[in-house]
Amino acid sequence: MSQELGWLALLVGRRAQARELFEGALSARPGSARALAGVGDLHKFAGEWDEALPYYQRALEADPNNFENHLEYAEYLDDLAEERPERRAALLPEARDHLRRAIELNPANPEAHAVLGATYAHEDEDAATGVPHLERAQALLPSNAEIRLRLGRVYAAVGRRSEAEENLKRVLVWAHDAATREAAAEVLAELQGSSPPGADSD
Repeated sequence: MSQELGWLALLVGRRAQARELFEGALSARPGSARALAGVGDLHKFAGEWDEALPYYQRALEADPNNFENHLEYAEYLDDLAEERPERRAALLPEARDHLRRAIELNPANPEAHAVLGATYAHEDEDAATGVPHLERAQALLPSNAEIRLRLGRVYAAVGRRSEAEENLKRVLVWAHDAATREAAAEVLAELQGSSPPGADSD
């Protein structure tokens, strides 16, 4: 139960509480894969990239058939590729391997499809390869603003302007947080050659 509460606390930004809950879960069950992955996420969100790595690896060793463990490790690798672009060529293929495994384990999970598609949105990657993965994610969860934002960015990158604009405009309406709306507005501004529309804050 502690690890489930830890993930809930992490989801709403209560990181100190999440740490206490994950550490409590690990005290009771040192090999708890989900608690290990949770501690990995805590380190990642704090920018402690090297400290995060062994927790993700231990989570995978403890439960290699849990799709969430593969997904979270892949997200870590994708985020690290953005943080350390000099390592991108090595990090992204490994991230994609884990995302494909996550999809094998849970084909209906939209986040795994979305993150897989987004790995192709990095500079010097083939953005067109990411389109079908993001379209699959959108089909599974059509009202998700973050998926729409990622898809809009990839559509823009491959020159599918009208589809990019359609998705990005929906993000401006649907997104609950200012950061997501502002990100969509910036891409729209680049497409339209104007100042960002509709990016007012909460």
